[in-house]
Amino acid sequence: MISKRKYKGKFKTPDSKKWYYGTLTFDPKSGAELEIFGTFNPIIFDQSSKQMIIGITDEGEITLIDNWYVSTRSSPNDIVVGIYRPNIIIEGHIFNNFLDIKFEEVTFRIFNLFQWIAKTGQNRGEINYNNLEKYSIHYKEIYTTPHL
Repeated sequence: MISKRKYKGKFKTPDSKKWYYGTLTFDPKSGAELEIFGTFNPIIFDQSSKQMIIGITDEGEITLIDNWYVSTRSSPNDIVVGIYRPNIIIEGHIFNNFLDIKFEEVTFRIFNLFQWIAKTGQNRGEINYNNLEKYSIHYKEIYTTPHL
């Protein structure tokens, strides 16, 4: 994504049946933020991140990956609002676990590409720069254990 976006809808973790209504906003400079009515961290001292959050929004299905807990706040009317910052947004699909996320082809704009290239398992020598409008990167599949 390269422009500001806003998604209104309902969100949950794949292992839960409870949906929370909220808004996901994306700004190319400051990143993404999910604000929900409720929280995935019901215990006051629980500040754990959520590996995967799925949503059904006015723009369609969405999967949020590597969601860092920011805060939970309550209003005088006992309305609880949870805030999370997803690192990866996948539009148009709901994935319920990491093993389901596979792509045969991806189209993207170069944004933070060099952070990805430095990951273990990728080889910088395998980037094809033959056509300035199209690049191909060949790499071995990277298996990581999601942090909890």
